[in-house]
Amino acid sequence: MKKIFLICVFIVLVFVIIFYKSNNILNDKSKFLIITNTNNCDKEINLYYSNKENKIYSYCLNSIKIKVDNNYIELKDYLKNNDFDLTINKISNDKGLWNDSIIYKDGGSTKYSNSKITLIKCKTIEGNHDIYIGTNSMKFESSFCK
Repeated sequence: MKKIFLICVFIVLVFVIIFYKSNNILNDKSKFLIITNTNNCDKEINLYYSNKENKIYSYCLNSIKIKVDNNYIELKDYLKNNDFDLTINKISNDKGLWNDSIIYKDGGSTKYSNSKITLIKCKTIEGNHDIYIGTNSMKFESSFCK
């Protein structure tokens, strides 16, 4: 009887641990991309990162950080040593991060948003693949993705 009780307690503990870890993974997922708003938003788009083929613009932000190995690192520093497309795809495809997405008829540019962050991933017929990251008040402007 004691063995059965101990086995039941062990099984319950295993389920509690699994449930706790799965909830933490979901909570961590929502913190994959962290932004810091600027206090004085001039509503200007600023070049945040650039390499030979890609540009990321920021809107009303002081900082854009991503979570890597349980540490937060500035996105532009991470991109210096890591694959741009893979990183941006991981961010834009993160279902736990975004509440809404809109695809535009310019070739497939997509706007992803949640209550704090908006990300616009350009994909135009002309070949523009710029990225815009800003607060949730950022709107798709006619000057974007040109």
